[in-house]
Amino acid sequence: MLYRWNLRHGIARKGAASAALMVAVALSACGGASSDNPSSNSNASSASSSAPSATPSTNASFFDGVFMDGSGTGYYEFGANMPPAGGLHPTGTGRIRYYVKGDTDSNFSVSPETILGTYAADVDTGYITAEGLFMSRNPNFGDIGSNSRIFQRLSQGYQLGMNGMSAPLYEITLTVQDVSGQPVNKVVGIDEAGGNALSFLLGNDTTPMPAGAQTYRQTAKVLVPHLMFDLSGNNTGFGSLEQAQARVGGTIQTLGGYRYLSRNGTAGAYVEYNSAVYFATVYGAGDIRDAMPQGYNRLAADLLATDEQKTGL
Repeated sequence: MLYRWNLRHGIARKGAASAALMVAVALSACGGASSDNPSSNSNASSASSSAPSATPSTNASFFDGVFMDGSGTGYYEFGANMPPAGGLHPTGTGRIRYYVKGDTDSNFSVSPETILGTYAADVDTGYITAEGLFMSRNPNFGDIGSNSRIFQRLSQGYQLGMNGMSAPLYEITLTVQDVSGQPVNKVVGIDEAGGNALSFLLGNDTTPMPAGAQTYRQTAKVLVPHLMFDLSGNNTGFGSLEQAQARVGGTIQTLGGYRYLSRNGTAGAYVEYNSAVYFATVYGAGDIRDAMPQGYNRLAADLLATDEQKTGL
């Protein structure tokens, strides 16, 4: 079981559409628009050769300086698996490296690595826009995965969407902070992923970060209105959208050929998919997702992984 607190349901959101916080989406297995099936590969890799190339950009020097394989400083995020019965003690931890191999790569390559115990990072995630449903198998409750696409590399980040979409979902801005010499527990204490167990395992670790250690704070500006849900096993107990509506109220609407239940003024959300009901989130254009996992460069990530191994489960 992946730890449930994360950017999916612990999101700080701003913008003109931020009043609509959460929704429930009803997805019929045979209804609605066509979908892109998630990859069966447990390690999401770079996009297939049939995917369009990323748009070349003269602003790519920052992006390449972080993500380019062999020359970039490296970009890593951390994750954890928790016991099905709940609790704060992880059963496994790991880190995920995100990188590109060339200037025209249309997607990130993703390389998960187990640190402690048994670690499984991937979650099937769905995105519904006016164009329909797009599925991707993503590590760590993030948006980079088997079906993601880099639309453009920017001077301080990149634009990201899914293959088959006509426009990107997000504009990601990375804010770099030098954390050289800072104690480990201070650095991991501001990681908003929450569920990666870093604070639990390293909360008392005062080891200074090495010279050159950096973190990357992510902020995502929403460019296209959409609904998002994941199939991580967080079943709500409702058997249908109508059953949820009878219990909690709300209005059933449609986006991209798929029904959803909107509950104005509440943080609750439900999604019906393959005869089970899950949580979902609605985003409006201009919303800001700023409660996102913190990234680490190679120097920082190597120390954190080493200290996790010393601490143990």
